[in-house]
Amino acid sequence: MPRASQEEIAKVHIGALAQAVLLDRAEYLDVLRDHGAAVAWDPAGTEFVSQYQDPERLFVQHNQEGLAAPVVSLPVQGTVAADGVVATRQLTALVGGAATTTITLRLAWSALGSRLLLIVDPSTLPAERYKTVALRVGQSTEASNAANRDQDFTLEVSSGSRTAAIPVSSLHRLLYPDPPPFGPAKIVMQTLRLSVERFIECGVDPTDLRSIALVFDRRASGTVYVGDLQCSN
Repeated sequence: MPRASQEEIAKVHIGALAQAVLLDRAEYLDVLRDHGAAVAWDPAGTEFVSQYQDPERLFVQHNQEGLAAPVVSLPVQGTVAADGVVATRQLTALVGGAATTTITLRLAWSALGSRLLLIVDPSTLPAERYKTVALRVGQSTEASNAANRDQDFTLEVSSGSRTAAIPVSSLHRLLYPDPPPFGPAKIVMQTLRLSVERFIECGVDPTDLRSIALVFDRRASGTVYVGDLQCSN
């Protein structure tokens, strides 16, 4: 990356952090929550990865209950159904060859239309109190993922009769990991943030949120690893 581009990125993102923390200008936190907010000022073609976690959040699925089948995480109540997708919680080394592992949900599919469906009790998921539905997910270098190509699928949020179907590529790029010699192969986790306002525009009522689905309808095959799904600010 040219020096001028590096300096411009530092100016925008470190500058936003300084404005928010040192000068108490809370509006600059938008750039930290979602780097897409600064796209007009960043150099064209810059690849960003964000793992922002807001202190105000409610996990719908955090996957830390153990290595059993995936569940909806308390206090949210509901059930999980896998249709055509193999859903396995496992200890994963996000960096190849590393000794440190974390529990993630591995989702593998080989046919369009496969889905992971989280059916929730709306009385236990007050989505209207939050600004986003956030999903932390990354693709691997496994053969089911096309090399050097962004992975993509659809995030569906439903309040029963109305459903918002949003391609995750419209939220952020789900980048293919840099292969060696740039270090060992790794799973690059990206936080995808779907604003509550956006699905309200699609007619979905956040006070009556009944299901959230990951629908694998944009790539014929793939493998992704999910860290968590949450309602967040």
